[in-house]
Amino acid sequence: MLKVARLSVRFGGISALDDVSFNVERGQICGLIGPNGAGKTTLFNCLSRLYDASSGSIVFEGTELLNMPAHAIAGLGISRTFQNLALFKSLTVLDNVKLGASAWTKTGFLAHALRMPWVARKEDEIDDAARYVIHEVGLERDQDRPVSQLNFAVQKMVELARALVARPKLLLLDEPAGGLNHEEVAALGDLICRLQARLGLSILLVEHHLNLVMRISDKVVALNFGRKIADGPPKAIQDDGAVVQAYLGTAV
Repeated sequence: MLKVARLSVRFGGISALDDVSFNVERGQICGLIGPNGAGKTTLFNCLSRLYDASSGSIVFEGTELLNMPAHAIAGLGISRTFQNLALFKSLTVLDNVKLGASAWTKTGFLAHALRMPWVARKEDEIDDAARYVIHEVGLERDQDRPVSQLNFAVQKMVELARALVARPKLLLLDEPAGGLNHEEVAALGDLICRLQARLGLSILLVEHHLNLVMRISDKVVALNFGRKIADGPPKAIQDDGAVVQAYLGTAV
């Protein structure tokens, strides 16, 4: 589904990514790990076209993403969450989630102003889709509350629901467990697996909680200082000397 080939990103004289290659298969959960500064979020920002690559290729279902504008990425079937929450705090949970449907709604300003019949039907479809994903992530009792009234863990679920309502084929999760406690991380792992199976998603997961990554991923890609140092099933990555050295500073 996704092929990253020899991807490099440079900011001035700093190499954030250096010749990184890996694949994500359809229906797969792929974990992307590495110490701080390894290049994980830079790679995500290339996938969602927030950053330009210096060289290389990112192909999604046969389409070269690096030739696409950022606003076209969601329409291809790629959706993401952010490490730092990007919610509208004054809006309700339901209204925040509805915003994610803009990837598949095409009604224009004039049609809305004239209240054309298909606009009402589309609004009903968006409402149904938003309420469905709100149910899937367990936010029903909070759906009419402003996001500003919710704790951090619940806001994380709102951002996930908004990404899901975009109807993605590939879901990019940028540190979804950041700031969560042990029990919340365990529940998040169960939720991600359930959503992947129920919705038929492919998932690329950036996460510092290695126990979560190793528990739910089908494969893991490890980065360090912008370079790929390992790529394989979770058990092989856990036993890889280069990965251990990257995290602990010593090889075993």
